[in-house]
Amino acid sequence: MAGTIASAGNTHWTTPLDVLGLIHKCTPFIDLDPCNNTNSLVNARNTFTLPIDSLFMDWTRFRSVFLNPPWGTSYLSPDKKTCYSAKEYTEMKKADPTSVVGFHKQVLKQWVQKAVDTYREWDIIAANTKELYLLIPDQRSASHWHTLIFPYARAICTFKGRVAYGNGTEKKSSPSIGSVLVYFGDYTEKFKSEFESAGHHVEVLWKIQTN
Repeated sequence: MAGTIASAGNTHWTTPLDVLGLIHKCTPFIDLDPCNNTNSLVNARNTFTLPIDSLFMDWTRFRSVFLNPPWGTSYLSPDKKTCYSAKEYTEMKKADPTSVVGFHKQVLKQWVQKAVDTYREWDIIAANTKELYLLIPDQRSASHWHTLIFPYARAICTFKGRVAYGNGTEKKSSPSIGSVLVYFGDYTEKFKSEFESAGHHVEVLWKIQTN
């Protein structure tokens, strides 16, 4: 599952190969994609796909995680088989209010919280280095940036230009707001080098020395 494009009619937008290629230069194998969809290009060793609600799954048993969650507010159907955008939900509710009974509301902050909780738990239980990549909209004034990302992230890549996401067809679309890739891991210098070589800007928040 990829981030919701602003005003898009669905939540299933996939991360493009140029972004994933840079991630794979830093971390060759992604162990878990917790927001997988049928069109995903992540090629993770393990995935969580609906009806599995990955917010309630354990991510800490994996060595590396790539997460591109629904960006705004989304709604999970009662059977957990479909995740609807806010636009889709509103249209369904307007047509028939009973059709959305039992839907579960999810917001971006929940996904950011899950990512941070996973990384912090790794710090306690993991003997080996673990890495997590979080692809989200660049909304640095939002509360989850100040309470979760700035205190715990190791580096942030701000992409040059707008990232174009796919939806399983030849059509691609860019959100009205820029994308950023938040990195949680020990190899901040490698992350910085690979993404800046591709023309993007990386801010290192925490620099950890590794042997």
